[in-house]
Parts: sequence; structure tokens; C-alpha cells
Amino acid sequence: MTVGGSLRQPGFHRHVDELMLAIGRGITAHAISNAYGRIWCHTVPPVRFRRGHIRGTACGKPVVVQHSVIGTVIASRERNSSKIVLVTGASSGLGEACAKLFSDHGCKVVLCARNEEQLLRVKKEINCDESIEWPLICKMDVTKPTDIDTCVSKLNSKGHTIDIIISNAGMSQRGSVADTLMEVHHKLMDVNYFGPVSLVKAFLPSMIDRRHGHIVSVGTIQSKIAIPFRSAYASSKHASQAFFDSLRAEVAKDDINVSVVNPGYIRTNLSLNALSGDGSKHGVLDATTASGMEPSYVANQILHCILYKTKEVNLVDFQSNIAMYIRTLLPSLYFKLMEKRAVSEYKKLKKST
Repeated sequence: MTVGGSLRQPGFHRHVDELMLAIGRGITAHAISNAYGRIWCHTVPPVRFRRGHIRGTACGKPVVVQHSVIGTVIASRERNSSKIVLVTGASSGLGEACAKLFSDHGCKVVLCARNEEQLLRVKKEINCDESIEWPLICKMDVTKPTDIDTCVSKLNSKGHTIDIIISNAGMSQRGSVADTLMEVHHKLMDVNYFGPVSLVKAFLPSMIDRRHGHIVSVGTIQSKIAIPFRSAYASSKHASQAFFDSLRAEVAKDDINVSVVNPGYIRTNLSLNALSGDGSKHGVLDATTASGMEPSYVANQILHCILYKTKEVNLVDFQSNIAMYIRTLLPSLYFKLMEKRAVSEYKKLKKST
């Protein structure tokens, strides 16, 4: 069941949703893509189609939906039914997209972030019935162990145990090594490394005791290939990658799965909230971020990562893929390319000032 079209084509997902809604009343559509950039449509809740295909168009492109997709969706919902998923950074962007997607797939979601007002908005958008407990809200700053402990206590008091952790909270940075204050380096390490470590250590004992659980770290391709003017960000994500790689090996014997998802640029507020060298907010939506992947697409990749117990996924474009190979096979060439990139970035900074 393949839908022709581009993920970046304006309005494509909306038109696919409209097509799927037209197929049957009450059907919700999710558009996701595999590694080759083709788009697949999943219907939720599962609906039995008659034998054959359903045809239509989206953005002027021919669309064919095969009835065989239903088996995949049913399997997804059965596997995730009643599982409790904790998502950090759930107040916006990718975290919000994950919370909504996993709720759609039958999971009970725990929304965690610093902004309680935005968490309430997300909760209402998922379920406007206030009499229903889920999704739960836990106001949490991952850099504060007391917030994590409070969340653990709240869940324990209700008799809830976490099945899946999506460690998504993070912070980026812009600035040269020379101009970036040590306080910024410490802050990035607190948010991107020590925060996830504290979160995992708080819930890991329960997972080990139950011999059950899946931990997902949302990293970045910059944990694999560092670029200029991201030293604090890249180094904190390098550390996080190493931690989760070590964790994966250690808990495999306990039947706990660990996945690292390293996306390229995602269309979120990450660059707006990034720290500049002096610790102030960057406050600029970078062109690369603005043209990045949709959060819903990355959320679907995370869902598939859990369904198929994939250990690592690098969601990058062709150029970044090539850069990873060059870094491994021809490191001297990679270093030269990064030197040229740094010179180019310096020139842009001078023009802007």
C-alpha cells in the first residue's frame, strides 16, 4: 500500500488524511515513511476493507491503499494496548507528536515537561474528557532529580509501572568554542546527558525486576558527526549516545530493549530555544530547522522502532548519510570538509553582524 508523493510536499499529509477519512467514518490516518522515502497510510482504529484496493488522489498524486495494511495496524494496537509510556519534552514538537501517536495506538501516556500549561493543552487535545485519568501529567525538569522522584512517587502511589520511556527532552546550542561560556557547556550536559541518565536510573530498577521495558533515547545525527558551532550540543549528545549504547548491552540479559533514534533536522522550536554562547536564547528559526522533517513523521519512526525492537535508527538525508561514511572511512577528508564549513559559517556570522 504505497502512496505516491513527497514528505515535504505542502499539504500532502492533510490530503492523505482527508482521503482516508472519506474511506470510512471515524477513521484517522497517520502518514509515515520507510527508509526509502515512500509513504504508508495506517488507519486507526482498524477497519475491515473488502478484498482489493481503494483508490483516490492526494495532491494530484494517485493513491492506492491495499487492505493488507489492516493487519499491521491491528498488530500495532494489540502490542501497545494498555502499555504505559512516559514521554519527556511532551509539551511541544516531537514529544507532543509522540504522546498523541502513542495514545492513538492504545497506550496510556505520561506527559512530562517543565511547562504545565502546555501539558494541559496536550492532554485536552488527546482526551477532552476530564473524568478520564489518562494521559497523566507530571511537571518535570529533567535536570532536577526531585522532579523525577516526585513523578516516580506519583506513579507508584497509583500502582502504575512504566513500560516504555521516550527520553526526548533536550536543548541545542549555537556558538564557537572560544565564545561559549562554561556555564552553557554545563547546562547542555545537564539537559542532554545527566537528565536522561537520572530519568533512566529512576525507572530502571522496576524494569529489571519485571524483566520488561523499552527505553528510547531521542538523540541527533550530530552525536555521530560533530559540526562547527555546536560543540556543547554535539558533545552532550555524544555522551548520551555512549551511555545508551552501554546501557543496551547491560540490560539485554534482563529482556529490556534500548533504542537510539538519531534524526537530522526536525521542524520544531529547538533552534529558537537553543542557547547562544553567552547563555541567552538563540531566538532564530534556522533555515535547516524550518525545512526539517515533520515531528509526526519522526514519531512514527519511533513507534516502529519500538514495535520491531530496532536498536538504532539514523533519520538523515543523503548528504548526512554520506558524511557518516566519510567520517568513518576517510576521516582526513571529513576534517577538511568541516574546516571549510567552519570558514563558511564565520563569513556568514560576520555579514550578519
